[in-house]
Amino acid sequence: RRVHGVFRQSESLQRLLLMILKMGNFMNQNNFKGNARGFALDSIIKLSNVRANKSKARFTLLHYVIHELNKKFPDNTSHMLSEFRYVHDIARFRIASLVSEIRAMAKNVQGVCDSIRPLTGMVVEIEFFDKANEDMKITSSQLDAVQHACQVVLGFYGMDK
Repeated sequence: RRVHGVFRQSESLQRLLLMILKMGNFMNQNNFKGNARGFALDSIIKLSNVRANKSKARFTLLHYVIHELNKKFPDNTSHMLSEFRYVHDIARFRIASLVSEIRAMAKNVQGVCDSIRPLTGMVVEIEFFDKANEDMKITSSQLDAVQHACQVVLGFYGMDK
Protein backbone atom coordinates (compact mmCIF):
# COMPACT_ATOMS: atom_id res chain seq x y z
CA ARG A 1 0.00 0.00 0.00
CA ARG A 2 2.86 2.35 0.83
CA VAL A 3 4.50 1.69 -2.51
CA HIS A 4 1.23 2.31 -4.36
CA GLY A 5 0.94 5.75 -2.77
CA VAL A 6 4.59 6.60 -3.36
CA PHE A 7 4.43 5.78 -7.06
CA ARG A 8 1.34 7.93 -7.52
CA GLN A 9 2.31 10.89 -5.31
CA SER A 10 6.10 11.14 -5.40
CA GLU A 11 7.26 14.57 -6.49
CA SER A 12 10.84 13.33 -6.71
CA LEU A 13 9.81 10.54 -9.10
CA GLN A 14 7.79 13.00 -11.17
CA ARG A 15 10.82 15.30 -11.37
CA LEU A 16 12.99 12.38 -12.52
CA LEU A 17 10.48 11.30 -15.15
CA LEU A 18 10.09 14.87 -16.38
CA MET A 19 13.88 15.26 -16.62
CA ILE A 20 14.07 12.02 -18.63
CA LEU A 21 11.27 13.20 -20.92
CA LYS A 22 12.99 16.55 -21.50
CA MET A 23 16.30 14.81 -22.18
CA GLY A 24 14.66 12.46 -24.67
CA ASN A 25 12.92 15.34 -26.42
CA PHE A 26 16.20 17.25 -26.63
CA MET A 27 18.00 14.25 -28.10
CA ASN A 28 15.18 13.59 -30.58
CA GLN A 29 14.34 17.19 -31.47
CA ASN A 30 15.19 16.73 -35.16
CA ASN A 31 13.10 13.62 -35.78
CA PHE A 32 9.55 12.38 -35.37
CA LYS A 33 10.16 11.24 -31.77
CA GLY A 34 10.89 14.79 -30.57
CA ASN A 35 8.34 16.78 -28.62
CA ALA A 36 6.93 13.62 -27.00
CA ARG A 37 4.41 13.98 -24.20
CA GLY A 38 5.38 10.70 -22.58
CA PHE A 39 7.51 7.58 -22.82
CA ALA A 40 7.38 3.91 -21.88
CA LEU A 41 8.77 3.33 -18.40
CA ASP A 42 10.79 0.35 -19.57
CA SER A 43 12.76 2.70 -21.82
CA ILE A 44 14.44 4.13 -18.71
CA ILE A 45 16.69 1.07 -18.74
CA LYS A 46 18.06 2.22 -22.09
CA LEU A 47 19.48 5.34 -20.42
CA SER A 48 22.16 3.18 -18.83
CA ASN A 49 23.16 1.89 -22.27
CA VAL A 50 23.93 5.34 -23.71
CA ARG A 51 27.53 6.11 -22.78
CA ALA A 52 29.64 9.25 -22.91
CA ASN A 53 31.65 9.77 -26.07
CA LYS A 54 34.99 8.87 -24.43
CA SER A 55 36.37 5.37 -24.86
CA LYS A 56 35.74 3.05 -21.91
CA ALA A 57 33.58 5.71 -20.33
CA ARG A 58 31.50 4.57 -17.42
CA PHE A 59 29.40 7.71 -17.41
CA THR A 60 25.97 6.99 -18.90
CA LEU A 61 23.02 9.13 -19.82
CA LEU A 62 21.32 7.91 -16.66
CA HIS A 63 24.25 9.27 -14.63
CA TYR A 64 23.92 12.58 -16.43
CA VAL A 65 20.18 12.81 -15.81
CA ILE A 66 20.67 12.13 -12.09
CA HIS A 67 23.56 14.64 -11.98
CA GLU A 68 21.43 17.35 -13.60
CA LEU A 69 18.47 16.53 -11.38
CA ASN A 70 20.66 16.83 -8.29
CA LYS A 71 21.97 20.20 -9.47
CA LYS A 72 18.44 21.52 -9.90
CA PHE A 73 16.91 19.77 -6.86
CA PRO A 74 19.78 18.94 -4.43
CA ASP A 75 17.64 16.84 -2.06
CA ASN A 76 15.78 14.94 -4.77
CA THR A 77 17.90 11.76 -4.74
CA SER A 78 18.01 11.38 -0.96
CA HIS A 79 14.29 12.13 -0.78
CA MET A 80 13.57 9.55 -3.49
CA LEU A 81 15.69 6.93 -1.73
CA SER A 82 13.72 7.58 1.44
CA GLU A 83 10.37 7.43 -0.37
CA PHE A 84 11.21 4.22 -2.20
CA ARG A 85 12.81 2.30 0.65
CA TYR A 86 10.13 -0.41 0.39
CA VAL A 87 10.34 -0.83 -3.37
CA HIS A 88 13.49 -2.94 -3.31
CA ASP A 89 11.86 -5.52 -1.03
CA ILE A 90 8.68 -5.63 -3.09
CA ALA A 91 10.42 -5.64 -6.48
CA ARG A 92 11.57 -9.23 -6.04
CA PHE A 93 7.97 -10.43 -6.02
CA ARG A 94 6.07 -11.05 -9.22
CA ILE A 95 2.34 -10.56 -8.88
CA ALA A 96 1.52 -13.40 -11.28
CA SER A 97 3.67 -15.81 -9.24
CA LEU A 98 2.09 -14.69 -5.98
CA VAL A 99 -1.39 -15.11 -7.42
CA SER A 100 -0.58 -18.60 -8.64
CA GLU A 101 1.01 -19.68 -5.35
CA ILE A 102 -1.72 -18.26 -3.15
CA ARG A 103 -4.49 -19.75 -5.30
CA ALA A 104 -2.75 -23.16 -5.11
CA MET A 105 -2.35 -22.85 -1.33
CA ALA A 106 -6.01 -21.89 -0.91
CA LYS A 107 -7.07 -24.87 -3.00
CA ASN A 108 -4.85 -27.22 -0.96
CA VAL A 109 -6.13 -25.87 2.37
CA GLN A 110 -9.71 -26.22 1.17
CA GLY A 111 -9.01 -29.78 0.03
CA VAL A 112 -7.54 -30.74 3.40
CA CYS A 113 -10.48 -29.13 5.21
CA ASP A 114 -12.96 -31.03 3.04
CA SER A 115 -11.21 -34.36 3.58
CA ILE A 116 -10.79 -33.99 7.35
CA ARG A 117 -14.34 -32.82 8.06
CA PRO A 118 -15.95 -36.29 7.81
CA LEU A 119 -13.52 -37.70 10.38
CA THR A 120 -14.72 -37.73 13.96
CA GLY A 121 -12.78 -36.96 17.14
CA MET A 122 -10.53 -34.36 15.55
CA VAL A 123 -12.12 -31.14 16.77
CA VAL A 124 -8.79 -29.33 17.26
CA GLU A 125 -7.61 -30.20 13.77
CA ILE A 126 -10.93 -29.17 12.21
CA GLU A 127 -10.78 -25.83 14.04
CA PHE A 128 -7.19 -25.36 12.86
CA PHE A 129 -8.07 -26.06 9.23
CA ASP A 130 -11.18 -23.90 9.40
CA LYS A 131 -9.00 -21.03 10.66
CA ALA A 132 -6.42 -21.76 7.94
CA ASN A 133 -9.16 -21.75 5.31
CA GLU A 134 -10.47 -18.40 6.59
CA ASP A 135 -6.94 -16.97 6.61
CA MET A 136 -6.47 -18.07 2.99
CA LYS A 137 -9.68 -16.28 2.01
CA ILE A 138 -8.40 -13.09 3.67
CA THR A 139 -5.02 -13.47 1.97
CA SER A 140 -6.70 -13.99 -1.40
CA SER A 141 -8.77 -10.86 -0.84
CA GLN A 142 -5.66 -8.86 0.06
CA LEU A 143 -3.92 -10.18 -3.05
CA ASP A 144 -6.85 -9.02 -5.17
CA ALA A 145 -6.42 -5.55 -3.64
CA VAL A 146 -2.68 -5.61 -4.47
CA GLN A 147 -3.43 -6.62 -8.06
CA HIS A 148 -5.92 -3.76 -8.35
CA ALA A 149 -3.42 -1.27 -6.87
CA CYS A 150 -0.78 -2.41 -9.38
CA GLN A 151 -3.22 -1.89 -12.25
CA VAL A 152 -4.06 1.59 -10.95
CA VAL A 153 -0.37 2.58 -10.80
CA LEU A 154 0.29 1.11 -14.25
CA GLY A 155 -2.71 3.00 -15.59
CA PHE A 156 -1.51 6.19 -13.93
CA TYR A 157 1.74 5.92 -15.89
CA GLY A 158 0.04 4.76 -19.09
CA MET A 159 1.46 1.22 -18.91
CA ASP A 160 -1.82 -0.64 -18.40
CA LYS A 161 -2.05 -1.95 -21.93
